[in-house]
Amino acid sequence: MSEQVVFYATGNSVKYREVRDFMRINAPAPKLALFDAEFKEIQTKDVREVTGKKGVDAFSRAGAPVLVDNFAVYFERYPTFPGTLAKYVIQGVGLKGIYKLVKPGDRVAFVSELVFTQDGGKQKFFHGRVDGQVAPWNDAFELDEDPMFGKIMIPDGASVSYYDLKMDPIEGNFFGCRIRALEQFLTWYRENHQL
Repeated sequence: MSEQVVFYATGNSVKYREVRDFMRINAPAPKLALFDAEFKEIQTKDVREVTGKKGVDAFSRAGAPVLVDNFAVYFERYPTFPGTLAKYVIQGVGLKGIYKLVKPGDRVAFVSELVFTQDGGKQKFFHGRVDGQVAPWNDAFELDEDPMFGKIMIPDGASVSYYDLKMDPIEGNFFGCRIRALEQFLTWYRENHQL
């Protein structure tokens, strides 16, 4: 039986490399290939609905089994904000704007919803979550040309930001919400597909 290729659909090459590298070190795993695609995201608070629609779109375009994920941020102070709109909010108001809404020590969660879409559009979802607190303000944020939520969250059990942990190939795997969803996917995939 030939090895099945699973496409990872994204227009973000950094995200693809993270997933590809994780799959390589966790063999046996399906062979992963990039399906370079941008998706028009529906505007809804439901991260699973956004991810599911992207999965259906990716499967119809790739014509093969495909993985798609979506990232969301949830502050305890604002239970549905910014949610699935995290990318647009951080681009719009930057870190300074976020710190006008939240305070250091506030609880925050990062969520990665992953969907595997195959044969006729059947879908299986996997959920990764990391909880933590908002980090103290850092004056370097003022000059940050690439604002991202990972810089303001200190995950539970860590002493540095989510962003800093992600730069470490070992710690990043332990604390990454996308990696947690991928671990679930690999467990399920190995149980349900011949490798």
